[in-house]
Amino acid sequence: MAKKNEQAPKHWADIYAEKVIREKGDKPLYTCASGITPSGTVHIGNFREIISVDLVVRALREMGKQVRFIYSWDDYDVFRKVPKNMPEPELLAKYLRYPIVLVPDTTGRADNYARGNEIDVERELPKVGIHPEYIYQAARYRASEYADGIRMALEKRDEIKAILDKYRTEPLPDTWLPISVFSSFTHKDTTTVLSWDGEWGITYRDDSTGQTETIDLRKTSLAKLPWRVDWPMRWKREQVDFEPAGKDHHSEGGSFDTSKEVVELFGGHAPVSFQYDFISIKGHGGKISSSSGDVVSLPDVLEIYTPEVTRYMYQAELRVLHQLRPGRPETLRGLRQLRAHHLRSAAGQGGAQGLRDPYLPALPGRQGPGNDQLPDSVPPSLQPAPDPRHGCRRRGQEPARREAGAA
Repeated sequence: MAKKNEQAPKHWADIYAEKVIREKGDKPLYTCASGITPSGTVHIGNFREIISVDLVVRALREMGKQVRFIYSWDDYDVFRKVPKNMPEPELLAKYLRYPIVLVPDTTGRADNYARGNEIDVERELPKVGIHPEYIYQAARYRASEYADGIRMALEKRDEIKAILDKYRTEPLPDTWLPISVFSSFTHKDTTTVLSWDGEWGITYRDDSTGQTETIDLRKTSLAKLPWRVDWPMRWKREQVDFEPAGKDHHSEGGSFDTSKEVVELFGGHAPVSFQYDFISIKGHGGKISSSSGDVVSLPDVLEIYTPEVTRYMYQAELRVLHQLRPGRPETLRGLRQLRAHHLRSAAGQGGAQGLRDPYLPALPGRQGPGNDQLPDSVPPSLQPAPDPRHGCRRRGQEPARREAGAA
């Protein structure tokens, strides 16, 4: 039992909530952000960022603060690869280099590929007590809502280039402009920006057809900023105070390093952030990747665990590489032992009140994660993959190599 004057250890969400208030000052409204490109099935690794933000949002609200939780669907990004778990891959391959929002949904559930991946998440998040405000970047870019931000980036191109070049092995060409264009002739991003008139006009060439066109940034649906400029531009626009990111973005010279400098050119400041590690599935190899199609989704996990248990599994230390072992007896025993330890510790620190976990959602008909809520069977999508050579479960593979971030 904790000593009378001894403070109980703080949860990391409380620590970061306090850091947000300390570094951003006392504000009438704090903005916490998350987001992803819906390039494939949104998986449990992506969910780690979502719930990490939700935990800090809840901590801020418990401190009496007003909080806006935004979730950006980066659905105007390029469709680069056909995931192996998607139907009709031959059809999808015809749309490579298109914006994701213009790729057809071959599952037949939505108007386009991006929306087909988004609706699963939007349907499931309320089940685990998460209710963000969704922002659809394709709609904003195609309505030219970021025209001012794009023009400011063009005006600051030399400063932006200098920042990016600090972290590159080879500098960007002198002709580089912080803008990319989807061709109106082919819908693909296989274009070259030829010139900027100093105001709103951009002239580009379609590299596959040779055709050229001049567009007005105030009216076009074709232009967008590259990621390392787009991210800080949106930090300033949305006044983001907190946004975590994975270790790829937080690696030395990664997009967070460059963005925290670029955002100053837009007149803003970088949000409070932290690095979280990836999640892998035992027996499935390294980092989970939406574009590979070898994924486990939140609906898959909720077939096994209750919403409370699912949330509870994500409240561990941030820099731990999670390796879920669904269906294994040791996983279920471990969860029961973990929960029992938590209850004992909480009871020692706060009596009956200490049994309440403030970061678990209050869901109708739920009394919290107990032993009777832990299942004994696993759906096929979460079974460890067999080794075809030996008919046994394969050993973990080396993690996939991280793709280099584009400028």
